Amino acid sequence: MKNNVVLKILAIIAVVVVLFFAITSVITEIGNKNNMKKVENIEQVKIENQLVPVEDENGYWTFTTDEDFKVVQFSDIHIGAGWMCHGKDLKALNAVAAMVTEEKPDLVIVTGDIAYPIPPQAGTSDNLTEAKLFATLMENLGVYWTVTFGNHDTEAYSKYDRAQIADFYENSGFKYCLFKSGPEDIDGFGNNVINIKNSKGEITQSIFTFDSHAYLNHDILGFGYNYDNIRESQVEWYRECVEKFTAYNRSVSDMENPVPKSTAFFHI
Repeated sequence: MKNNVVLKILAIIAVVVVLFFAITSVITEIGNKNNMKKVENIEQVKIENQLVPVEDENGYWTFTTDEDFKVVQFSDIHIGAGWMCHGKDLKALNAVAAMVTEEKPDLVIVTGDIAYPIPPQAGTSDNLTEAKLFATLMENLGVYWTVTFGNHDTEAYSKYDRAQIADFYENSGFKYCLFKSGPEDIDGFGNNVINIKNSKGEITQSIFTFDSHAYLNHDILGFGYNYDNIRESQVEWYRECVEKFTAYNRSVSDMENPVPKSTAFFHI
């Protein structure tokens, strides 16, 4: 008799759990579809004489201008894309759209944590859908953009790893996304450089993006908040790039200081 009661209780619990996941899955799908429709209808930013980058012979995206170059930086947008946070997601996306529309930048750089695949707070671990919502927004705004990875973008328990999310940004055919996975012989994904040249062909500014990784190996799930850092291979890559660009500047002009200014963007 007791066994039958226990079995009935377990059956009821199982039904409740199944119903819970079924209902929240439907809410998640409907909410994400609604938010996607809204970002797809965002008006394109009107930028007079918008700068268009070209990929040079070494594979670096390069803007050419003798004027100021405006970068807008965002960080920790934390798109959850789950049943618990659709309203918050839309507020975050609308805030990004409003600032980009107002500032009309030449380039937008997000320094990590576009995604927030934390199930207890977002209701999902689907970090690809989170990335898709942001990418769709930026492509519809029509402003050039790139990202660096933060600790939340590819949590150990999220559906997709860093290589897969990097592949999404780099190879989805986006018109305005300048993200590149970067050299395979250094640590991380998204180590990249975007150069600014003047009309003389001189590199006046190099914009570096670094993958500062997520957590240290002994805290791979991040429960102890033991954050990782930029590795020596990345520092050496940066050094080699600056030396290469300095040599290039010497070859094209007699600049008093051929070392291009450089700015680094990263999360941790």
